[in-house]
Amino acid sequence: MGNSLVELSKHAQTWRIAIGKLAPIMPLIEDDSITEIILTRHNLARVERKGRLETVDGVAFASDEALYEAVEQIAKSLQQKYDRYSSPILDGRLPNGYRIHSVAYPYSVHGTTLNIRKFGAQLFTPDQLIDWGMFNAEMYAFMALAMKLKAVMLLSGGTGSGKTSILKVLAAHTIDPMEHVVSVEGTHELQELATILRDYTALEAANKSIESETKMNLHAFIATILRMRADRAMIGELRTPEDVDAYLNLLNSGHGGILATIHANSALDTVHRAEYLLLSYKPNLNMESVRNVVRSNIELVIYVERDYATGVRRVIEIAEVTAEGVHVIYRYNRKMQRHERISDASAMLGRAAERGLIPSAKFADLGRV
Repeated sequence: MGNSLVELSKHAQTWRIAIGKLAPIMPLIEDDSITEIILTRHNLARVERKGRLETVDGVAFASDEALYEAVEQIAKSLQQKYDRYSSPILDGRLPNGYRIHSVAYPYSVHGTTLNIRKFGAQLFTPDQLIDWGMFNAEMYAFMALAMKLKAVMLLSGGTGSGKTSILKVLAAHTIDPMEHVVSVEGTHELQELATILRDYTALEAANKSIESETKMNLHAFIATILRMRADRAMIGELRTPEDVDAYLNLLNSGHGGILATIHANSALDTVHRAEYLLLSYKPNLNMESVRNVVRSNIELVIYVERDYATGVRRVIEIAEVTAEGVHVIYRYNRKMQRHERISDASAMLGRAAERGLIPSAKFADLGRV
């Protein structure tokens, strides 16, 4: 991994210095079974393997200063500002696609922190995710049908729950390679799609240079999609009221096939969170108007969780959104430990039948998608 950083970077010498300073954790970085490295201080390391966190003994930097200097060198290599007092937070993407985050002491009271989140080069298949229990075959067929209909979909859940994995699988296996797809992310995580989609534009709203005094915000890039003649767009992730406002403006412009991610705790909470963020941005609107705007634009919510005991990531709910409310179609039964369809009514199937994508608005016809 160290050599790949040097080869990928335009600033090879600064990366060589950074790699040298990262020596205490290089075995963890080079271990392909590890998906995330977490240092809560210079001498306390944990890693994520197969979705589960474990403490790693014998891995430590010599001091907080040594860890801080390593992160500082990474920041220089990324041409980003990082300083204990004026800029104590680093959030960026390494040249190989790994995501890095750090908060410096004394703002992190017990010592400088470092998180490295690794994104594998392998793109999973629908069958793999089905085998791992993320969803079942009927649920995938339902989501694939929604993609064919260019439904507006929100993928929700916590950090590391699997939102991006599902987004990648749906994009890679259901989108026509000839469509123009634009992605907008705070930190670019959809690198693999460039090898699959022929006409793919990736926008990244991140600080690119120490010299830049302008902070590029996600909502500014969402607005640019209107001028890029995109057939589809993927947005990750909606965090601020401005992001949600720009996202809904995009939907109101007639764009279909928009996939976005957001943090939430259930399918219903996903819609409520979007409504709350919009209301906080436009307090002059009443709640009824906010509900109408959100629920008339968002069509499908896919809520995902990671089981912290087993590390398994799975879809917990798939719900359709209408003016009447949030209608759950599929739900994971925790007691029986299986996915179940809990509704036989679906507006999505009705639309698909009207367009001739399936013979009738019956779930039995999903196998013909």
